[in-house]
Amino acid sequence: MTFEDKISPNDLVLKFEGKTDISKYYDFIDVLCAGREYQKEAIITTVKFFLDQKIKSTKELMEKNYSERDELKKFFDSLDKYLLDVQLKDKKSVTIDLATGTGKTWVMYGVAQILLAEGVIDQALVLCPSVTIKKQLMDRFKSFTEDENLKMSLPIGSKIKNPDVHDAQTTMKKGDLCVHNIHGIYEKTGSSIRDSLAREGKGQRTLIINDEAHHYLNSNDADMKLWGQFLEKPEYNFKYILNLTGTPYKGNVYFKNVISRFSIKEAIDKKFIKDILYKTETSKKLSEFEKFDLIYKHHIGNKKKYSKLNKVISLFVTSSVSEADNLEDKFKKFVIKQNYISQEDADKKIITVTSAQKHKKNVDILESVDADENPVEWIISVSMLTEGWDVKKVFQIIPHEKRAFDSKLLISQVLGRGLRVPLEYYGDEELPQVIIANHDSWSKEIEEYVYAVSEINRITSKILEKKNKSNFEIDYLDYTKKEVTEKKLAKQEKMISIPSVPNLTPETVVSERLRSLKTGDSRTISIQLESESRDSSERIAQKVYNEFFLSDHLQGTSYLKLINKKKINDQIIKKCAEAHIDPKKVDYQNKQRILSAFEVIKRKNVGTTNIKLVYDAPKKLNTLNLVESKISIPQIKEAAVIRGVFFDENYKLSDKETIECIEQLIEEKLRLRAGAINKLAKDQELKTPLNVIICDSENEIRFVERLIEKNDNLISWVKNNAYSNFYAIPYNFRDGTHSKTLNFNPDFIIKTNKIISIAEVKSAGDLSPMNIAKKRGAIKYIAELTKKSKQKVCLNFVSKKDYDDYFTNVIKNGKTDWKSVIDKQLEKEIIKTKDII
Repeated sequence: MTFEDKISPNDLVLKFEGKTDISKYYDFIDVLCAGREYQKEAIITTVKFFLDQKIKSTKELMEKNYSERDELKKFFDSLDKYLLDVQLKDKKSVTIDLATGTGKTWVMYGVAQILLAEGVIDQALVLCPSVTIKKQLMDRFKSFTEDENLKMSLPIGSKIKNPDVHDAQTTMKKGDLCVHNIHGIYEKTGSSIRDSLAREGKGQRTLIINDEAHHYLNSNDADMKLWGQFLEKPEYNFKYILNLTGTPYKGNVYFKNVISRFSIKEAIDKKFIKDILYKTETSKKLSEFEKFDLIYKHHIGNKKKYSKLNKVISLFVTSSVSEADNLEDKFKKFVIKQNYISQEDADKKIITVTSAQKHKKNVDILESVDADENPVEWIISVSMLTEGWDVKKVFQIIPHEKRAFDSKLLISQVLGRGLRVPLEYYGDEELPQVIIANHDSWSKEIEEYVYAVSEINRITSKILEKKNKSNFEIDYLDYTKKEVTEKKLAKQEKMISIPSVPNLTPETVVSERLRSLKTGDSRTISIQLESESRDSSERIAQKVYNEFFLSDHLQGTSYLKLINKKKINDQIIKKCAEAHIDPKKVDYQNKQRILSAFEVIKRKNVGTTNIKLVYDAPKKLNTLNLVESKISIPQIKEAAVIRGVFFDENYKLSDKETIECIEQLIEEKLRLRAGAINKLAKDQELKTPLNVIICDSENEIRFVERLIEKNDNLISWVKNNAYSNFYAIPYNFRDGTHSKTLNFNPDFIIKTNKIISIAEVKSAGDLSPMNIAKKRGAIKYIAELTKKSKQKVCLNFVSKKDYDDYFTNVIKNGKTDWKSVIDKQLEKEIIKTKDII
């Protein structure tokens, strides 16, 4: 994270009021903007800056802001650092940040027309990064010049009314509003424009408007670099430069020359654009086939939900042309294989759009992609090539690769493709939503970017420098994984018992938790997925029978005296009925589960391969290095989950955003639903180096309530970040037929005057296979730590039923051998499973 990353975009927006009176243009602005106040504000502020005679450049405006605003001095300890990396700052060059879909074109036209009417400029040149955007801009500008009400609203005496709109193929003359693709300016066909701008003084009387201006500030593309060089050429000596973008980021850093903004969050709140529904977790790891199926079912669900439309569009985003081609091939095969559509329909409905020549024909198709007669429903594109699609029917965006979604710039661009609201749903009480179908493993990182771009304020729990005395060290064991095969010789003189068909799992139903950007609320949806391959019980029974047959002939067993194909098939049918599975359509996972149960008969030497964890020598971990946690106010208010925040007076040492959030919660406390944040430790000492404590469940809230009671033996404690791997306990877990090593991050680490206690908070009776596996891993880990470390460390799973005994035996008396009710229950389950998870 860079220095500028820590600054709120609102703190970076330049403040400028200006004394120039432009009230005579208010009628024009009102007619043009039709009640959209953010557009009016952008036009008025920008025009006043360009007309102001006292401030000659952006640099002077930045210097004025720096001298008057403490928040800038706080983040930039010198004026030079603040001015660093700001292009064209010696000119009047500013940026307007308007969320995609909120009408940048209106603002462009408004600023250009007023400056032409004032006589400050003679012409305006609008530059854009693509032919598609150029056409859209020209069509819109021409509609403005044909609007009689707009013409009549300009004041009498305006120097230039109703500019002549054309592209830059011909010489630019006074009163022109020229629009051109930036690439054309460099080519020979654009030489007349360049020549006319180079005439004495003409550049200074030309307003340059850069649409999607982040391109020339970010791209490594040679043409995009030429864009910036064109603006800087001394022979043109441009004075007025206006940038417009919905993604004012250089990587992750917000532009410093923004003079007006209307953010994604504001636009969603005002219902100008769609709400964003992004994935925070999925109930199981999916194969590529299952991911495609889930995406396809979201698409079908959107068709049903938005039934006023004859079609909806889903957009895949990749990071390269080659990956786009690869994805198109795979996805078409998927939909054809599942008989969703034919090959002919697949070619019509699924297209790839990139800068490659072979995809040029598809670029033309985009111009009408929203039209009902256009069959395209699936678009595969490269992340940086998606501007200019004035598409309103996108309701699902799928970042296919992490690289296509790993910066504020990219996420802003990708989100922007799905934010426009179709006319059929404009003004509806329920705001339409676009689903971001991100990969589950990226959820936390994507959430970070989504929150940053949409500027949802959050409380950050982190270590306070002024409370370093509360930090402490704990021994930790790193490990390496090693596969170990234990073999047992099969006794030929004894009959090996016949395995049975195991319990089967119901058809793959995946649960997804999706969170609304507007409200912060999340909802869980369950979707039945198709399997990549299916088989009948008869064919599976035949395969198992064949193995019995081979065993009898090759290993001398006598299975066929006791078993036959019908018995095997009957067992499978019975297990299918218990799991509500059609025995004619057994999916791949259940087929493998059945075959794995009979693997023992395939070999003379029976063996099992397990993953063994080999632990290193202890190392010291200091809570100073604890990773911060975050929570937003919408999450705290969320109806589905009870969450809480505890703090004492030290919250005032937090960052500005955290302080503002906590003070908002204090103010709204009576209006919050019961249980969400009704226990605030304002007058008690938290005994933690953290500024605030974030609780993710009611069980954690009740545990913290006990921690802040008077516990004389308690020295210090921390709430561990569930996603940080600061103190992570390894465990082996068998998911289906495969065993894998995972980590869990126990909830609390507590130092007393006798021991260090690690506590994992659970609901009473939660004996899920995952918790059993975690407990097994915890037992092995603590046993190894006890052998290798001089510290007395214990680890307990505890539920609310255990809290009284836990705080008496462990926190007060320092007993490391104490076991909770749920500890004992989990250990019983471990014995039952005979260590096979």
